[in-house]
Amino acid sequence: QLPNYKSAKLYLEELIHERTAFGILFIDGDHLRRFNEISYENGNQAIWDLGRMIESCLRKSDQVFRWLSGDEFLVVATGITDEDLTHLAERIRSCVERGFKGREIEATVSIGIARRSTNITEIQQVILEAERANKRAKEQGRNCVVSQSC
Repeated sequence: QLPNYKSAKLYLEELIHERTAFGILFIDGDHLRRFNEISYENGNQAIWDLGRMIESCLRKSDQVFRWLSGDEFLVVATGITDEDLTHLAERIRSCVERGFKGREIEATVSIGIARRSTNITEIQQVILEAERANKRAKEQGRNCVVSQSC
């Protein structure tokens, strides 16, 4: 029930056209495939739960989108400082960790942060930076937040 990749691209294009500064959180589930090993229904429920957990942490002005694969999400935050963007990412990471605690599979997320200044004109540039930061979070052991300057 979340907007998809195409909706995210349209929203980001609008922000860039308006020359609005924003931050992106690239959120990827850690080892969520293990839910599918139980059943695909269990896997789908885990993705749905993850989306709801992310949504529950957002401000009214933030937007969350399903990204390309099943367990990837993109959060776009406008009107937010670098420090608050990092706090938001950490709040999401912590909420997901708590939300899956005690379940048969205790899932977590890795979050990459990128911030778009008003002089960046390509959506893909800031998304790539967020993806790189997410990759670094995975390399650092998962269940963490990494920021990338853009």
